[in-house]
Amino acid sequence: MNEEIDGVKVVRKGNRLTTILHAFIYYLKNRRKFDLVIDNFHAFSFLTNFYVAKKKRMTMIYEVAGREIWFHMTSFPINIIGRLLERIGFSIFLRNEKFIAISDSTKQDLLDHGIKDTNVSIIPMGINQKVLEKLPQKTETPTLVYFGGIRKMKRIEEQIEAIALLKENFPDIVLFILGRKKGKYYRFLTERVYELGLEKHVEFVGFLTEAERNKLVESSWINLGTSVKEGWSLVVNEANALGTPTVAYDVHGYKDSVGHYENGLLTIENTPESLAQGIKRLLLDNDLYKKLQMGGFEITSGMNFDRSAEEFERIVWASLFSIEPVTQVYEDLVSIIIPTLNPGKDFEECLKSVSSQTYENIEVIVVDGGSKDNTIQIAKKYGVNVIKSGKGRSLQKNLGAKRAKGKYLYFIDADFVLDSGIIESAVSEIEEKNLDMIAVHNVSDPSVSFWSKVRRFERDLFKYDRHNISPRFLTKKAFEKVNGFNERLIAAEDYDIYNRLLRKGYKLGFIEEDEIHLGEPKSLTEIIKKHFFYGSSIKGLFGEGKERPVLTFAQKFPIRPAYIKKFYRFLFSPVMTVGFMIYQVARFGAGGVGYIYSRIFGKRGQEVDRVFTGVKVQ
Repeated sequence: MNEEIDGVKVVRKGNRLTTILHAFIYYLKNRRKFDLVIDNFHAFSFLTNFYVAKKKRMTMIYEVAGREIWFHMTSFPINIIGRLLERIGFSIFLRNEKFIAISDSTKQDLLDHGIKDTNVSIIPMGINQKVLEKLPQKTETPTLVYFGGIRKMKRIEEQIEAIALLKENFPDIVLFILGRKKGKYYRFLTERVYELGLEKHVEFVGFLTEAERNKLVESSWINLGTSVKEGWSLVVNEANALGTPTVAYDVHGYKDSVGHYENGLLTIENTPESLAQGIKRLLLDNDLYKKLQMGGFEITSGMNFDRSAEEFERIVWASLFSIEPVTQVYEDLVSIIIPTLNPGKDFEECLKSVSSQTYENIEVIVVDGGSKDNTIQIAKKYGVNVIKSGKGRSLQKNLGAKRAKGKYLYFIDADFVLDSGIIESAVSEIEEKNLDMIAVHNVSDPSVSFWSKVRRFERDLFKYDRHNISPRFLTKKAFEKVNGFNERLIAAEDYDIYNRLLRKGYKLGFIEEDEIHLGEPKSLTEIIKKHFFYGSSIKGLFGEGKERPVLTFAQKFPIRPAYIKKFYRFLFSPVMTVGFMIYQVARFGAGGVGYIYSRIFGKRGQEVDRVFTGVKVQ
């Protein structure tokens, strides 16, 4: 049976035993359709390493079963055989595979099984659960909740035993257990409740709708976690979003999702006694309880699947184009990263200016998004290697940074010409003053057109301005700390990363030398086309600036602080002032129309580009 879910084709064939064979047959029939195969590993892989080329495959893994799960979920001899096969699989057949994991715990398990550190990437977890705006109202008497599934490896009987230890001090305490009310393990749990005389203290709720579940979790005081092992445990964060902290065992998975004394507590020992002690601590310490509630809100507010998708996409592109992370950084080396997409004749002028730098210890990385012109030939002429990539400036820049060996990164466009002393001045300034990033002033080439003169007039207003600048020269350490450029943005990604760097406390400096921008629009029509394209993402640009709204507004509003500060320049340049006013109307008018078009037709970025051909966005 096949179906489509959110635009993704899902092929359902076979059962637990035969689906691996069906996947193999399906791949052989359709192998020319796939650029990349992701082997979704759960206990065993789909064995894609035997029939898919290495450069076209990756493995996605949530948790390594290990001894803990095999010996809790299966009986002899299956547990011995399964564990042995898992060990052999990792140490022999999967040793050199590339893995995507969901937590540090899973990565550590992979390393313990002989997988190389450089072959394991981690994507951040996200949740769909909406975070409450204020602390919720809890039940009058203590209620605890467990909603992680009724399976033997979850050790729910130890939660029940903890309730038995607590009922004397908390006679009204109740534990709600959500999940399927059938099966051998469920019957074992109900018998255990009866043996301990906890019929009034433990309630098996069964399955609930999402709304019903959320209401129960929101009103409960504490969420419990006693699994032998998790990959992450999203229920911890879903409970956090609803104002409910967690007490959990100190095992893999919970170590990642539960920040001890941040959004929950990890037990000293993995026993019912220690679990009861943690629960008691929270029930009696109201200040600590509220601290963990607020900590849960803070942690989960940053967890979303957009971040997960961004990192996943970055890892996939890196795998497709064989871009390996660089572990060694050379202290004095500057890595110049140039994203390209049909840059034309300006590209050679750019590389000439790079080769003329007075600072000699540099490497040049060109990341090409699929140019059809002579970009590759020009790069080879100057001895520069080219990394092939998908389209998108931010994506290309991030891939270049991943490949860079330098202590410093310098991002330039393919139509920039650099003053010969730019890099030497930037390195000197950043080291002498212990800075993290340098703003290199970018000016327009006035010889291109009247409108490029207008652009130069505007850009000169921004020199040494701390609002409208792009710190293209920065330390690799700072770049990595803020996770690079936001790949969802098709414009203003340099403003966005600057705002995030400031938020982290990184220091900015300036130098005197300029970059010259050759690729300026030659006509008002080109200006309109370009900003119509950018307008399709205008909502995204403002959306990324929520944490620094004043700065973001100052960067994107038509009337900017630099205009007011240097208003006298408008008085002494009447021709440029008139041109500037026309330019602003065209720019923001086209951007507004582009935004409206994208909202009506649901298109943005490259899709909007089809409305107007010839838009130069690279």
